[in-house]
Order: sequence, then structure tokens, then C-alpha cells
Amino acid sequence: MNKLHALLSTAACLVLLQNSAQAEVKIATLHNVQHNTNNISFTVSSNGCTQVKDFELLIDSSNNSLTILRLRRDMCRRRPFSQKITLPLHTPMPSLKITNPFSQAPSQAFPFPMPNKERIPQR
Repeated sequence: MNKLHALLSTAACLVLLQNSAQAEVKIATLHNVQHNTNNISFTVSSNGCTQVKDFELLIDSSNNSLTILRLRRDMCRRRPFSQKITLPLHTPMPSLKITNPFSQAPSQAFPFPMPNKERIPQR
């Protein structure tokens, strides 16, 4: 009986560890933010799988600060691009202090020099 209990406990721990690895909550790095009293729009880097449900707002009404949390990593393999996300503010806030870090948006330019269109004569 004790061996069965230990085996079940170990299996439960493995499942919890696997689920916590998939749901790694981090403070989102933002490129741009706009807000009004009812919602907030921000741009983040995406590889193609970023969704609105991947983000959550953490509001501290004592000092009108807001932190945007990223609940799930974007595991797609596309070249990064900026994606705009809009979330509702359930509590109207006329002024906000955003506590997230900011970075430059991924470049939309081709990252490598374009090849010269002149053909090189073959020998």
C-alpha cells in the first residue's frame, strides 16, 4: 500500500511539474502601449501563435499601476513580428503607470542583404 501511495504521489508531482513548465507566467515585454478609460492596447513580439488569452492584467489600484503578464510563450517558429493585443480594463482608470519593460519592435525589414541580380558568368 505504501509503495502504491508513493508511486501515485510521484506521478502527481510529475504531472504538476509538466503543467507548470507549460504555464510559465512572465511579465510581458512591450513595444508600444495605448489606453483609454475602458481598454488597453499594446504590441508584443509574436512568432505566429500569440493570442489575446495569453495575457492577463495585474492592476494595483493603490498607485494606479498596471503590469501585463504573459501566461504562455509563443512556441511557433515564424520570424518575429509585432502583434497588437487589446484587453478590457474592468475598472476604468483614467491614468495608468505601466510597469512592464519596453523594447524595440522586431524589424520587418529583410535581415540579409538582397543578392545581386546580375548573374556571374560560369566558366
